[in-house]
Amino acid sequence: MDYIRSRGEFADSQAVEWTDLNSATTTFLITCLIHLILATQTTSPLFALPKAFSLKRMDDETVTEVFEKALANGELAQGWAVVIRTELNAKKIGKVLDSLAVGEVEGEVVKTGLEIARGVLARAI
Repeated sequence: MDYIRSRGEFADSQAVEWTDLNSATTTFLITCLIHLILATQTTSPLFALPKAFSLKRMDDETVTEVFEKALANGELAQGWAVVIRTELNAKKIGKVLDSLAVGEVEGEVVKTGLEIARGVLARAI
């Protein structure tokens, strides 16, 4: 990090324009969200839910707690809210789920988790 600073390649942090992200950044953020939500439901490092897992067993409170932590930083919370709202409407999240070969149950858990996250993050808007 010091090497980068000394060469002047590390700019001061700037605000992220959450409404104008390029496709690669959006895909990265969606992938992070998918893994974050699945990580709240399993201890497996493979982000695979047990075969017997059903949506009825989903722990909504854990997802809520994770996204409530983002509320401490208003800009971050608003940014995640914009990404989730925009990409759910654009159906990009489904495309990323398909590209990651996420199972049907995992996909439903992610979609439910995103709805929970959207509700929590709406408090920041």
